Amino acid sequence: MDFWKNVSIKKKLLFMIVFLICLFFIYQSDNAQQRSFAIVQDAYTQMENGDYKTAEKEFTQYLNSHSSGVYWKIHAFVNQNDESSYDNVQKALEECRKYLAEM
Repeated sequence: MDFWKNVSIKKKLLFMIVFLICLFFIYQSDNAQQRSFAIVQDAYTQMENGDYKTAEKEFTQYLNSHSSGVYWKIHAFVNQNDESSYDNVQKALEECRKYLAEM
C-alpha cells in the first residue's frame, strides 16, 4: 500500500466521500429492486389464492415499473429463467386476463 501512503489527506477524503455516495446509490437501487420483487411475489400469491384481479394489477405494475429493454435483458442474464422474468410475468398476466375475461 505504498501508493496510499503518498496520497494527500484531501484526496483520501474525496475518495471516501465518493465511495460512500456510491454505496448509498447501490443500497437505494437494491432496495427498489427488492420492493419490485415483493410486488411480483405477492402477485403470484394472489393468483394462487384466486384473486386474479389483484394479481393482474400487480403484474402490470411490475412490468410497467421497468420499461427499459436493457433492464429486462440484464435481468434475464442474471436471473436466468426465474418467475420474475419478463416472459414468465407476461404469461402469468395473460393467464389472469384470460381468467377474468371468462368470468
